[in-house]
Amino acid sequence: MNLGALVSTSSYEGGSVASILTTSLLVNLPQVLFSSLYFIYNSIYTCMASAYEWSLYARFRKGLRVTDRSGVQRSSYWLQLPWKFSLPLLFASAVLHWLISQSAFLVNLSINTPAGIPMTEPDEYIQATSSSGTLTAIGYSPLAMLCGICVTIIMLIALVTVMQLPLKPGMPLVGSNSFAISAACHPPGEDRDVAKMKVMWGASWHQQQDVPGHCCFTSFKVEVPRVGDFYAGGRS
Repeated sequence: MNLGALVSTSSYEGGSVASILTTSLLVNLPQVLFSSLYFIYNSIYTCMASAYEWSLYARFRKGLRVTDRSGVQRSSYWLQLPWKFSLPLLFASAVLHWLISQSAFLVNLSINTPAGIPMTEPDEYIQATSSSGTLTAIGYSPLAMLCGICVTIIMLIALVTVMQLPLKPGMPLVGSNSFAISAACHPPGEDRDVAKMKVMWGASWHQQQDVPGHCCFTSFKVEVPRVGDFYAGGRS
């Protein structure tokens, strides 16, 4: 171990419980910060994946995605993301957590003289000592830090790249707005048990004079909404 790659951050006596505890909390702070950022990162991917799948219903007829399947319904995603997103994200997260643990780590080192006596005073070769002969400090690895920064940059580039991919046209975006989602979930009255069938979003009928058209999920045939027409989400 290179004693030059140690940083003493605790004023407590080396080797004591207080010194180990405070140093451990400090050295694991980057792990907590990264975990918080990971939740934000995962949330962004989840929103984009949900919007993408929502937009596909205007182009393809598919079953709804639910927790407990029935009929032609499909299971919800594990971790709320498709495998092509969740697996690389889990792998990158595990690698980055490991690199962070290698970048800064707890060191509890007993330093003895050639005679086997605990070294309590620094000399010309070893400057990092403590009055107890045990040094509690934070060790760091510049190589692990560099690799961690590279992985972080790659993850950010991947996120920005995915954000630039256009959604399929033809369907208004709703995000997590329950009012807008509800407006799309009013099929024609004749469409029974629609939730268990393959559905598609589109215009069930178009505007007729002052009567607006209707766009919804339905197992019936739908058409592309007309530009300039008015459409209502509820049943007429």
